[in-house]
Amino acid sequence: MRYHALGGAHRPLRHLAARWGPAGRTRRGFGHRQPGQRCGGASRAEHEPHVRAERDGGVADLARGPLSLVRCPPWVVSSHPWPASTTGNGPRTKDNGQQIAVFLKHLSLTNYRNYARLELDLPEQVILVQGDNAQGKTNLLEAIYYLATTRSPLVGSDRHLLNWAASAEPMPFARIVGDVERAPGPARIEITLVREAAPETVGTEPRLVRRFRLNGVDKRAIDLLGQLNVVLFLPQDIDLVAGPPALRRRYLDVTLCQVDAAYCRHLQQYNRVLVQRNSLLRRLRERRDDPAQLQYWNEQMARWGSLVVQRRQEAIRWLESAAASIHRELSGNTEHLALRYDASIPLPSGDDPTVAPVDAMLAALERSQARDVGAGVSTAGPHRDEVRFLANGVDMGLLGSRGQQRTVALALKLAEVRFMAQETGEVPVLLLDDVMSELDRVRGGYVLGAVAAARQVVITATDLAPYPADFVQRAALWRVQQGTIIP
Repeated sequence: MRYHALGGAHRPLRHLAARWGPAGRTRRGFGHRQPGQRCGGASRAEHEPHVRAERDGGVADLARGPLSLVRCPPWVVSSHPWPASTTGNGPRTKDNGQQIAVFLKHLSLTNYRNYARLELDLPEQVILVQGDNAQGKTNLLEAIYYLATTRSPLVGSDRHLLNWAASAEPMPFARIVGDVERAPGPARIEITLVREAAPETVGTEPRLVRRFRLNGVDKRAIDLLGQLNVVLFLPQDIDLVAGPPALRRRYLDVTLCQVDAAYCRHLQQYNRVLVQRNSLLRRLRERRDDPAQLQYWNEQMARWGSLVVQRRQEAIRWLESAAASIHRELSGNTEHLALRYDASIPLPSGDDPTVAPVDAMLAALERSQARDVGAGVSTAGPHRDEVRFLANGVDMGLLGSRGQQRTVALALKLAEVRFMAQETGEVPVLLLDDVMSELDRVRGGYVLGAVAAARQVVITATDLAPYPADFVQRAALWRVQQGTIIP
């Protein structure tokens, strides 16, 4: 068979402090749960402020040559390689003991990149997609990732996702549809990109409209997050270590938004507040507005920003524990990896019950107010935070070799798989874009051993030589050529 490519209400800060301060905190405090440890008899909301805020009325808005599989990491060879969920989002196993994992059952593409039309059934196993360059391998993975996150990992503008041939149509459009099987029940995700008629204004590009549907019902983009969880391995993952801080912040945000709807809403609220505060700061710099208005936006920025930072810090602690263990295996037990979240506005630790995080952030914003007005932008906050990777105390982003940086990035992505399984109770779909061509024998074997435990894995490759023969035999082997996938 051939598949042809055809803003919330203002509340006085004392109320926030009462909720999120010492009186609203459990004795253990936020962030004291150790990686892999359950919260005892307490609910998640009692331990994690960003969840508690949602409950209490928060805003509802990735060397050449054949490989041999090396010893798999402990979390793969164990009978239950994926940790139990501590969030209560779903059971980890079925009644018969089989692990629960999300998988994409069917994918439909219309006018997406070089796929004019594609109808594809995906099996529950490792899928090897082989083809030359520029045939559509990466586009296939991008479409699945877009279905899961509503964002492309490769381009910043969605207008580049429309098939060139579609431009001749009266109303150019692209559509991605996925049928997903997961523990709570099947889900059908539909995303349509429509380029409207060109405006009469010269030099103005046509507007691109995004429409989202879940099980046939119109939804917002945020409502689709978490329906299909994926982890994408790309050759350029090294930029997560060596690239600018914005890439690391975006990585954290995308990962967390897939597993934590409350975090995504809080981040959305923070970004809205940030836009408004920056606009006011520019007007104040030009002496065209009342400085008293800044107090309200300071409070809102502290409210949502403190929640964003605390959740990021907890995620970094969990990822550090998993990534450090994986990194020791990859580096031959010669390096110790540490992840550090450098907040531009440091918040008090859970050991300090005297100052609520929201109060600490508000005080810092007030201290930086004069500097912010002079700059016309908010110079501190989660949008300016940084994540650093230290191997034996050395900053890998600044001083690490390319090989060291790639090892750190690989450890981080493998830790992300464990983190998602931990948070949701479901093993995510794994997407690997020709990553074996960038890895040596040891690291390549480690990756193959790790992904073999997942329910569904889609791997693209130009050459099958780096893959062991037994691995290829167990996989579903597909061929892609000029936008046509041939199983």
